[in-house]
Amino acid sequence: MLWLATVLAVLLAVLYGWHTVKVPIVHDAEGYRVIAEDIRVGGIFSKFYLSELRTYGYPWFLSFVWQMGRAVGWSDRLVVWGMQLGLHFGAAGCLWIALRKAGVRRWAAVAGYSAVVAHPFALCIRDTS
Repeated sequence: MLWLATVLAVLLAVLYGWHTVKVPIVHDAEGYRVIAEDIRVGGIFSKFYLSELRTYGYPWFLSFVWQMGRAVGWSDRLVVWGMQLGLHFGAAGCLWIALRKAGVRRWAAVAGYSAVVAHPFALCIRDTS
């Protein structure tokens, strides 16, 4: 059952991601892109765009991920989408492990993992790159 939920989640993510990587970066995601670029150029402690309103954690993460992607020639959106998706699957896997270690019955742990890993909203929210 775990593999079925994982396959369904990957399928949903790829279908959504296929569309997402082609859409230009706009709105809030554009703000994060600008901040990430400011941090990449000026450093994490520089006065970056909207530094008085936003924390540096996620834009710093983006600047790091984008540098990795640019090093191999991949698009910014593809790299961030893949990294966030990997984190999503990792978190779902950690949930599975925690539930089993806590003594939760297998069927309940499978249900919890499946609900998290294949949740359509969680898979589609990756549009923040």
